[in-house]
Amino acid sequence: MSTRGSNKNRGLVGVGGFIPAQEVRDYVEKGSMNFVFGGNGFFGYFFSESSESSPHRDSPYQVSEPGDSLSWWSTYTVDECPTPSSLDRDAVTRQLRERHSNWKDPVIQRILQSLNVENLYPTWTVPPLPTWESDGVVLVGDAAHALPPTSGQGSSQALEDVEAFTLFLSHYLRKADEDQKIDTMSQKGVIKKAAKQYMDLRRPHVTQILKDAQRMQNTKRDKGVIEERLMYAFLRVLGKLPRDNIQL
Repeated sequence: MSTRGSNKNRGLVGVGGFIPAQEVRDYVEKGSMNFVFGGNGFFGYFFSESSESSPHRDSPYQVSEPGDSLSWWSTYTVDECPTPSSLDRDAVTRQLRERHSNWKDPVIQRILQSLNVENLYPTWTVPPLPTWESDGVVLVGDAAHALPPTSGQGSSQALEDVEAFTLFLSHYLRKADEDQKIDTMSQKGVIKKAAKQYMDLRRPHVTQILKDAQRMQNTKRDKGVIEERLMYAFLRVLGKLPRDNIQL
């Protein structure tokens, strides 16, 4: 999400790309998405497509054989993100290799050998807005509350916004119709009533998701020795919990 004017850079950037899956096929579990945390950043990778010959490649209930490419991305702290015109791709590539040179994951090491940096993207979020409605215009989704990508909740929360506002709006429109008060001025009043109910319902939930995402996002920043050890201890404990009890 990138909104002009009021957006806020969270001090993190992301860079990513693709490599041939054949180089790492023996190291990556099919159907998995892999997150690797370290003291100086974060790395993720997954097979970016299913094999075209797989009979169930479009099914959400089947794990298909992977296709020909592996997607990867790295997130880390910067003081200032370069613009596309000032981006030094060779420098970013060199810095990535230096940053992750001691990471033991064999997939990361193979990615570092063949990566090709094209762009570097800052992480943007929208600061809390005083209202999501003005003069009959109602904001939903990222326009109202752009969340960090770490949350994995952007589309989900947009859909929940739309459902909540639609239900409130239909309720008040039906009531206005029954009272035979449905001119232009009363329509704006109906929208304001529906929007207030919608905001009262959705704000606390979205705010909590934002706080949780920011805590997770902070694990991608550069850390001191103590912070790094605490993170590893937390991840070890998390890995021993039953999967049904793990919520990220």
